[in-house]
Amino acid sequence: METNGQEEDTILTETVHIKTKQNVLTLTLKGLQVFQSKDDETSATTLKWPDVLCIQPSQTSSETGCYVLQYIHHEANTSLQIKTLQIQRISEQCVSLMNQQIADSGRPKKLFVVINPIGGAGKGLQIYHEEAEPLFKLAGIDATIVVTEKSKHALLIGENTDFSQYDGIVVVGGDGLYQELLQGLTLQEQKKSGINYDSPDTDLVKLSIPPIGIIPAGTGNATVRFYNGGFFTGRRTAILNIIRGEQYRASVFAVYSNSKFFSVSHLQVTYGLFADIMKRAEELRWMKKFRYFYSILGQILFSRKRYFDAEVYYRTLDVNSGVVAEANSSDWISLKPAIQHCYSIYAMPFELVDTVNTKYVNPFGQHCHLVISTGCSQLSSLLSLVSQNKTSKPGMEVLTNITEFKIKVARENSASPVSDREARDIDLEKGIQIDGEFLKLETPEFLVRLQTSFVPVFGCKPAVT
Repeated sequence: METNGQEEDTILTETVHIKTKQNVLTLTLKGLQVFQSKDDETSATTLKWPDVLCIQPSQTSSETGCYVLQYIHHEANTSLQIKTLQIQRISEQCVSLMNQQIADSGRPKKLFVVINPIGGAGKGLQIYHEEAEPLFKLAGIDATIVVTEKSKHALLIGENTDFSQYDGIVVVGGDGLYQELLQGLTLQEQKKSGINYDSPDTDLVKLSIPPIGIIPAGTGNATVRFYNGGFFTGRRTAILNIIRGEQYRASVFAVYSNSKFFSVSHLQVTYGLFADIMKRAEELRWMKKFRYFYSILGQILFSRKRYFDAEVYYRTLDVNSGVVAEANSSDWISLKPAIQHCYSIYAMPFELVDTVNTKYVNPFGQHCHLVISTGCSQLSSLLSLVSQNKTSKPGMEVLTNITEFKIKVARENSASPVSDREARDIDLEKGIQIDGEFLKLETPEFLVRLQTSFVPVFGCKPAVT
């Protein structure tokens, strides 16, 4: 077998039977190949060892040397499926060598699993036991399971658990559970490194932990789709990517307020419109997953735009040189005019690739974009978030190649009494939405810094569309 024009180190070659036909099975250091004959490579099945789930004796045949090979098949759209190959007349030596190569493939053998039992439709435990656990067992993976019992439990797990004995950490839940765990992991790493993480001028230490995998089981499951190559990849793909063990380092946001570390964000930081919608959704928790649809629809059809005046400053990456300006106040770029009359500001820690031939969201990039809505419709602003369009339009400013930005709401002091609406607006100005959660700031100002290659995650490269 050849790869890049060079023969791989062959471990073993032998003749086997598949569907009563004679085939040639070749084991190498990188994987295996099955040919109908040595001279016919057009009908070959070629597998890398991380994609070979297992080889087991057939349960439907009593014939000696009859085994079932289960493997991971890669679809064109980055989705993964399980396929089987029934092999007859295979030697015990070949089976033993295959098992050894599977064990040495670098796939995770021991996982720490955190499950949210009430998130989404409350099916976290069911999803794990029915969909993930059987596949983990098939791949020979042992799992330690912890079920969250209260709010912020995952944060405490991330902050206080020693994960050094594990090959991976798995979250069974939605974006909120992953954010909690990530927050705790970030705090543990910074404390262990002895840095003053509350200082916005201090760079956070990147996480030196086993890679994290997400099995979607929440109301919001956006990040897991970005990590696994496309928005329409499913739960099985996420599980199989964990088993395969392929990993990358994803970027996140570090959010500061009042000169203190406030939060980490893996999906989005929004202020104004989207934070208001999330605030309303929090008030309608009894509606469960329908509260988001109801809140969005109510905002578009019946609610006014809540405008605020904000100072917007940002820094950018020189994409040609890869250099970010030195961190001092003179390097900040200010939007003109200095005070922006707007109703929505949002950013996501992803790099958007949008050219003539390619368009995808890259969660492993070096910069992001910042969107400020000033006069466009609320529907247009919502659609820009969903579609990840990075083109400015009337009433919407899109800033690209962003590495850091800060927002300060400017409100005129008034000694006169305020109305109930004004009082609510003032209260909402202290609200920020981070990864699907509405949070309160002490004062209506914050700083967001992109932390590139911050957290190792199981996944695959984005699909190019």
